[in-house]
This record gives sequence, C-alpha cells and structure tokens, in this order.
Amino acid sequence: MTTTTDEGVERAERASGTPPEKPTKRQRQAAGIADQASGGIGVLLGFPLADPVVGLAISAAILVLLWGTVHSVGARLMDRIDPDLVDRAEHALGHVGGITAVREVRLRWVGHRLQGDAVIEASDRSLAEAERLLAEADRELRAHLPNLEEMRVRAVPTAESSA
Repeated sequence: MTTTTDEGVERAERASGTPPEKPTKRQRQAAGIADQASGGIGVLLGFPLADPVVGLAISAAILVLLWGTVHSVGARLMDRIDPDLVDRAEHALGHVGGITAVREVRLRWVGHRLQGDAVIEASDRSLAEAERLLAEADRELRAHLPNLEEMRVRAVPTAESSA
C-alpha cells in the first residue's frame, strides 16, 4: 500500500500528538475549487479583475501556509520543545508522593518521540523506597506524555535534609 506525502504527514502528526499546523489535502482541494469558482463567477458577472484578485488571494494563502510550515520545521530542526510539554512533565512529577520539588526538566524531540532528563528532590530514603519513587515517577510521566520514549530521572536529597 502506498501513501501520499500528505497522508504520511497527517499520520505522523496524529502519532506524535502534535496538532496539525496546516489544512489537510481535502481542505486544500475544497478551498482551491471554491477560489477558482468565485473567480470564474466574478468574470461572468462582468468583473474582469475577479480572476486576478482571486489569484492574488490564493498566493497570499499559500505564503501564509508556507510561513507556518517553515516555522514549524525550523523549530523542530532547532530542537524546540513546546513549553506546555515541560509543564506537563513537571505536573506529572508533582503527582508523585515523596517528591518535594522538581529542580529541572529537559526534553527534546528525537524523530517523533520525546526523550528527556529530570532532577527531583526527595527526602532521605532507603534504596528500595527511592526505586519505588522513580518507578512511580516514570509511570506518571508516561501517562502525561504519550510520546515519551525515554526519561532519565535523578533523585537528589532535599535542601533541608542535606544541611
């Protein structure tokens, strides 16, 4: 089964959990037909400039879509992460009992998957309790970030317990 580029992009956007930043192929075709029809109808009604005006409107729409696509691709190439994803990771770690603070969360895209690191503060615990805490943190992160492939969480003692 072969897929068009548009279908592949749409499938990848759905899989990555990111909202599509451009209209689908069907939406673009419908808009093109409507624009062409309105230009033709304008010419038939005696407005000879309707066709060039509609052509300019189509060109402007293409430039807007092009800008959005270039911005999105450029941001991904520069490893830009939506701040909402970092907030969601911090929120997920906040759900774990025993974590007193989240010092740092770093995420990055690798293809359509997220990888990251986090540093959390936890009170002095035994090794078994720390392992349970880290396993629970991993479960919460995966529940809040479905694209998460790998997350390295490091626990450090709280400021009060180390003083």
